[in-house]
Amino acid sequence: MNPIVAEIKKHNKIYIVPHQNPDGDAVGAAVAVYWFLKKNKKSVHIVGLDTFPADYEFLLKDVKNDSFGAPELAIIVDCGDKERVIDKEAVFNKILNEPATYLIGNVAKNDHRLF
Repeated sequence: MNPIVAEIKKHNKIYIVPHQNPDGDAVGAAVAVYWFLKKNKKSVHIVGLDTFPADYEFLLKDVKNDSFGAPELAIIVDCGDKERVIDKEAVFNKILNEPATYLIGNVAKNDHRLF
C-alpha cells in the first residue's frame, strides 16, 4: 500500500497546509486533497482557507472547514520550504505540541524533525 494512503487511513482529524500567499497550484492541491479526504469520511481543515485569493472562489464553493482541536495528521501541499508554510507558527505549534504525523511529498514523518 502507498505509505501516504496508509498514514491517511490511520487518522481522522486532518489539516491541509498550503504555502503563504497561496496561488492556483496551492489552492488546487489543497482543494483536491480536501475532497479526497472528505470522500474517505475524514474531518478536514484547510489552514488559511480565508486567505485564498478571490480568483479561486469557484473552487471553494462547497468547501467547509471542520472544527476540531489539534490535528492527528497534517498534509503540507505545494510547499518545499518550511518557512513558506501558511500560518507556520500556529500550525507547527499544534503539530509539535500534540502527537501528530505530517506528510511532506511522499514521506510520512512523526519524529517532528520538519523537512
